[in-house]
Amino acid sequence: MTAGKKQQLVEKLQENVSEFFSTFHKKHELNMQCAKGCAQCCHVQLSIFPVEAQRIFDWWQQLKQDDRQGLSQIWKSQSNDVPSSEGKGKKCSFLFNEVCSVYPVRPIICRSQGLPLKMKRAQTDDEDNTTTIELSVCELNFVNDSSLPGQSEWLDLDRLNTLLSIAEQHTPSADISPDIMRLGQQNEGRVPLGQLRDLLLQNMN
Repeated sequence: MTAGKKQQLVEKLQENVSEFFSTFHKKHELNMQCAKGCAQCCHVQLSIFPVEAQRIFDWWQQLKQDDRQGLSQIWKSQSNDVPSSEGKGKKCSFLFNEVCSVYPVRPIICRSQGLPLKMKRAQTDDEDNTTTIELSVCELNFVNDSSLPGQSEWLDLDRLNTLLSIAEQHTPSADISPDIMRLGQQNEGRVPLGQLRDLLLQNMN
C-alpha cells in the first residue's frame, strides 16, 4: 500500500463515521439534540492519534494565508486554561463560540460524539474474569430509557480505535511531521489537541 493510500484510509475512516452518524441521526433525530451550535461534547480536552493530527496539520498548511491569519488571531485571542462555563470542563482547544474551527478535518472521536458508543471493559475478581459492554452516550440524547436503540445500532469504539491503530502502524514515519511524532512520543502515543494547536501557530508560513 502506498503512502497516498494510507492517508486515504484515515480519511475514509473519518468519512465512514460521519456517514454512520448522518444515517443514525436521520433515524433517531427526535431523541437527539445534536445540531449546529450544540457543543456539549466539545467541553473536554482530547488527544488523538498522530496520523489524525497529521491530517489537521496538512489541512492547515494548505489553507490560504488570509484564512490561517484569521484562525490564528481567533486562537490567540482566547484562553482554554480555565473551565469554559459553570458546570463544564475545559473546552477543546479548537472550539470557539461553540463552533469547531477545524471541522472539515475533525478527528474520529469528534465525529462519533452524540452516538451511543460501546466499548468492552474487563472485570477481574477472585473467582472469575468477565468482559462487559459499557455504554457512553451524551446526556442530552435519549433521555428516556425506552428511546435508546438496541446494541446492534451502537458504534463500536474499540473497533474504531483498532482501525486507527492499524492505519498508524502502516503509515511510514516519513509521512508524519517530526514535530507531531515528537508530541506523540511525549504523550504516550497520542497528540493533545492543545499542543497541536500551538504547533499550527508555530507553522504560519
